[in-house]
Amino acid sequence: MLDSRRQIRKLIDFNFNHSSAQALGKFALSFLLAWIGAFIPEYTGLSPAGVSTLFILLFAAFLWVSEAIPAFSVSLLVIALEIILLGFPGFDFSTGSKAWESYLKPWSSPLVFLFFAGFVMAAAASKTKLDLWLAKRILFFVGERPKNVMTGLVAITFLLSMFVSNTATTAMMMAILTPILAGMRRDNPMQTGILLAVTAAANIGGMGTIIGTPPNAIAVGILGAGAPSFVGWIVLALPPAVFLIVLVRWILLYLYPSNEATIDIGALKEVEHYDDSTKNFTPIPSMPSWKKSVVALTFIATIALWLTGPVHHIPTTVVSMLPVVVFTIFGILDSDDMRTL
Repeated sequence: MLDSRRQIRKLIDFNFNHSSAQALGKFALSFLLAWIGAFIPEYTGLSPAGVSTLFILLFAAFLWVSEAIPAFSVSLLVIALEIILLGFPGFDFSTGSKAWESYLKPWSSPLVFLFFAGFVMAAAASKTKLDLWLAKRILFFVGERPKNVMTGLVAITFLLSMFVSNTATTAMMMAILTPILAGMRRDNPMQTGILLAVTAAANIGGMGTIIGTPPNAIAVGILGAGAPSFVGWIVLALPPAVFLIVLVRWILLYLYPSNEATIDIGALKEVEHYDDSTKNFTPIPSMPSWKKSVVALTFIATIALWLTGPVHHIPTTVVSMLPVVVFTIFGILDSDDMRTL
């Protein structure tokens, strides 16, 4: 039985890798043909911006015809290319020009894309189980002492909610909390404390960044030109947020002390997915490991670009297009996922 499963897995992996190589080849060929068609000939009377527009048009057409990537992914890629090639001529991000906003305004306010990026990152982390992997690693690192377990849960929730919506963070943490609470004695007061700690951490962590919670973006929109940058917001909001979460943790540990010396977190090893319809944890088909790596690297790159805005001058909204485009191009999020968002 085990050998049969291994053979099936190998067959699936082979087919997946073969189709991925074909898609990558079609993508590269579409790019090359579009580049040749737009930049090699000399078009009399066509401005540099017009040539770039022709390249985007040809690239999108070849991608749609070849079906190298899903059709909706091409649409998102077009928006990103318009911003980069037409909104910032010569890739000069230091001019402070707002011309790039014209390519987003037909769809929505540029600020909305900050939140959209957060939703996309949350969906990708959930689909690849990167969020559960990170949470389990941290909890197994801190150990089974009650204070450490609560501290670990608070830290995970606080950090994730800085870049992912509070609701999505809390929903993900429920998959972690359920087996932990199930392994505790019913009369342990810390059960209540843990639930309150996670919900509080999700709300307080949302204070730390502009995308942490919608009221932050509303404030930025109202302030307009006088609004702090992404990094400026963190400098202003993160210290009080850290103070509050440390205070909340201390209060909850005082009000809801554990009557057990240790909390069994061993059941977390089996946690993959919580099925709300059956109220049980059930395994789900794992995604290829390279997709998990793509999600992790994209997370790191996106957050790093947000935090280093004063250095490279790329607007935070433009950076937000990175996870949107990458996750759809590589098939990590499909059209159904996007409609759900």
